Amino acid sequence: MLFRSYVVIDNPEDNIKILNKYLSKGNITIGYDAEWFGSKFTDDEVMYEFQYSCQENFAVVLNISTDGITENRALLDTMKLVLERTDVRRVGWNIRADDLRLRHRGFNIPDETLAFDGMKAVAFFDSRLSKGLETGIKQFTSYEPYYTELNRKMKTHKIAKNEMAKMKFLEPEIYYNYCAGDAVSHRTACLKMMELFPENLKKLYYDVYLPLTSYFTDMEITGIGIDKEILADITEKYSKKYEELRLELVSFIKENYNIEDFNPNSSLQKKHLLFEVIKVTPAYYTKAGKSPRSRVWYVAQERQVKNLYEPSTNGKSLASIKFQLEESLEKDMLDKNERQNKLNAHKAISLLLNVSRVGVFATKFLSKKGVVSDLKEDEEDDGEEPLKQSYWSAICNDGKIHASFFECLKNFRASSSPNVQNPASKVLAYIPDIFVPGYSKMPKEQQAEFNKSLPKNIRNIFYTGNSDYYWTELDVAGADLAIMAFLSKDQDFIKDIRAGKDRKSTRLNSSHEWISRMPS
Repeated sequence: MLFRSYVVIDNPEDNIKILNKYLSKGNITIGYDAEWFGSKFTDDEVMYEFQYSCQENFAVVLNISTDGITENRALLDTMKLVLERTDVRRVGWNIRADDLRLRHRGFNIPDETLAFDGMKAVAFFDSRLSKGLETGIKQFTSYEPYYTELNRKMKTHKIAKNEMAKMKFLEPEIYYNYCAGDAVSHRTACLKMMELFPENLKKLYYDVYLPLTSYFTDMEITGIGIDKEILADITEKYSKKYEELRLELVSFIKENYNIEDFNPNSSLQKKHLLFEVIKVTPAYYTKAGKSPRSRVWYVAQERQVKNLYEPSTNGKSLASIKFQLEESLEKDMLDKNERQNKLNAHKAISLLLNVSRVGVFATKFLSKKGVVSDLKEDEEDDGEEPLKQSYWSAICNDGKIHASFFECLKNFRASSSPNVQNPASKVLAYIPDIFVPGYSKMPKEQQAEFNKSLPKNIRNIFYTGNSDYYWTELDVAGADLAIMAFLSKDQDFIKDIRAGKDRKSTRLNSSHEWISRMPS
């Protein structure tokens, strides 16, 4: 079933009439959302539309920006008539994010009128479900996906997901249909979820979990200050080393394998070099959108499954192949030609691996172009999306990164791009020896002589000395569990958290087990 209809409003007086009509009839449960474009939670972020629904199958879409630059604040302010009341029930999907933006524009929205957030509630029904509104529509409404046509048109116009609002000026009818479907679906899905919410979890959700989500949205609007001087220094070091390694690799491949203009960012060229020219044995296999699987797993599969997979050229696969070659060079009886061939293969793969490891920073996290690489959509990139913002492009006008944080429930996802929770520091274990060969085997006194040549840990960009708050690193999933433990007042749970034990080894194997023992 599709929603029945919607109206697009440009005149503040028209919206006031609609709102007063709803209030007179007692329609005070409102579902809403908004479309935005620009740097997150900053003055250059423009609201394009504000859409809401106070009745079944009907939406009101406020045309807040007609040019994508200015906002009709008079039109938006009409929503204060409802949203600032203390007797309304506000429902939506990740609704706090919209509320923060409204408060940034002068709205005084009572927090106690937040009746339900569908995105926050999904995991209470089934922690395996995705938190997207698609889940709400499929699981809790009879609506057909209203976003399918818009997504198709976005691909046609080559519009990125985070630039969806641009579709307003390209396909206005389809765009407004999306906005209306959004508002109606928010309200309908949330009302149904409220009706079906697990009775034994209501107290946890309404009294504990939902109020705590404000801290995550506060982090989003506060942002994280970036030390641009340190970021520039790290960027320069990685960019310089990446280009040096790339040229060395291209030259080596040309000289030893007669391949001109080798592109280390091309998955097709890497596969051709490794598995057709050098003819090494693949260590992992992958297919589009899936994590690489080991050779042991691949060999055991049926032919039809194998046909879906291709040899992987990601960092993990290259490291495994390199290790296998080192074992062979050390243990196997090889003649002169065989040894030289394997030495060449080892050098090529070592260079490929170094280029890949340095390239993660130079062409992704530290790219000033804001583009990850030259990979196509159907090519792999260590399990990451082919295109992802760099730290440079994520810095807003206020000098901060306003990353999206998602609270966790049973180890659900922690944060989204740019990933400030886990800023790719694990790879740094390999970096010193790439920049200074033999560094890891040097005594500390000798290492100190080369430390200035090494790039700092990327986390240093967050340690700004001019902020009025303290920066603390923690695991978001662990933080959630710690909050739950102390709110539960369960002494066994608290003891485990303080001791840092693996909860799987205790009797508290389920987050639901302690919920039943929570004090009233």
